[in-house]
Amino acid sequence: MEFYHGKNHHMWSYCIPLGQYTSKDGKKYDLGVFIEEESVSFAIVYGKKGNEYMSGDIIFHKKDYNEVGQETIKRYKEYLIKNNQQG
Repeated sequence: MEFYHGKNHHMWSYCIPLGQYTSKDGKKYDLGVFIEEESVSFAIVYGKKGNEYMSGDIIFHKKDYNEVGQETIKRYKEYLIKNNQQG
């Protein structure tokens, strides 16, 4: 898997990467999720520095996530299907 901001960003030591994404306004993100028991959180990296990431619980019935959040959820669902898991 390729990363815009490097595969060595600390997020990827404990999160599942879901690939690169370029937003409509041209910003580059590395998308991923963190899974702990029944909880799934965003793991979205936008820079090479250790603090350049976004995280937070994913609420699947919420409909007003921004473009990057929606893409992360879409890719996570694809990841589950590919790996025969339930979400």
